[in-house]
Amino acid sequence: MFNFGKSPTKSPTPTPNAANALNDLKSKQLSELKSLFPNLSFKSESVIEVPFAASASAGGGFSLLVTLSPQFPMSPPNVSLLATSDTELDFVVKFGTENYVVVEQFDAWSPQKSLGVILRDVGERIGNALSMPQGRSHTAPVIPPKPPTAFGSPTLANSFPPQQAHQQRNYNEQQQQQQLQRTQMQEILAGLESKSLEELEELLAEPAAFERHLYTAIPRVKESVQLCNDAAKLNAEAAERTLSYQENVQQARERVLSAQRDFAAARIEYDSTCKQYEDTMMAFAPDYLLSRLRAGLQESDDLSDSLVQSMLVGELGMDDFLKRYKEVRKVYHSRAIRVERGERDATVLY
Repeated sequence: MFNFGKSPTKSPTPTPNAANALNDLKSKQLSELKSLFPNLSFKSESVIEVPFAASASAGGGFSLLVTLSPQFPMSPPNVSLLATSDTELDFVVKFGTENYVVVEQFDAWSPQKSLGVILRDVGERIGNALSMPQGRSHTAPVIPPKPPTAFGSPTLANSFPPQQAHQQRNYNEQQQQQQLQRTQMQEILAGLESKSLEELEELLAEPAAFERHLYTAIPRVKESVQLCNDAAKLNAEAAERTLSYQENVQQARERVLSAQRDFAAARIEYDSTCKQYEDTMMAFAPDYLLSRLRAGLQESDDLSDSLVQSMLVGELGMDDFLKRYKEVRKVYHSRAIRVERGERDATVLY
């Protein structure tokens, strides 16, 4: 809420980009503050006075003194009240000569929150509180009385000064600790009171006998031993259950490994099938079919030219030439028609 009386935490030196971002956030906060409070004044680079006008209900005006920390806007500022009235307010804490305002919105402060809006709400709250005829607001917490203790009534306990109350509390804790130690010692000595001197000397002379007495005659030790035995029994049962799952876990692991091998083989087969499918579909793709038709068209044209040259040099007779030339040109025109139609509508190629 407010950080007076505390040394500011030393933060690491920000990088240039981070420093620019912090400056932008700070400038944005100050711009919003100026737009909401045009009459504010800068007492220094980090101290701002925000005045609130007087009203008929609140009486004289007041101001909020806002002190920005070096980490602002990453950390909230401190807000103190400057008022001509001596009215006490529940949310104003007097510390030395300063009247610090407890701002609840600062408990969950973030740079995205608007400082101007928060100060406006605080100013309205202070104005409403000052306008109350009783002076002090009725929101003061009611402290319930403390329950009676073994060392007196709550009235007597609350009448101690702070230092004496602290000493009394330490004394009570010491008394409780000593009482616990006496109870434990009585339990340890309970089984030794009925033994004779010879039996006690025997316990001291034989460690095994002393250990048996320690584990059987003292209730607290006996309970601890029983708890350890119960815990060991539960641990052994849990270990047996875990071992009983070992065979099932091993079988499941083998099944998983087998499934992984089957999956790897199926993946290889799937990739091969996909490759065959892509090759097959590529052979019937419109662009591929058109390219093959154009290549055949050029082949027919070249064959026609070669027949003409053969006839001109006398390698072919006229009858043979005309027969073969007609067949070649027929194929040529058929392919030319298909190319022309395929360029307009690719579906005719299928």
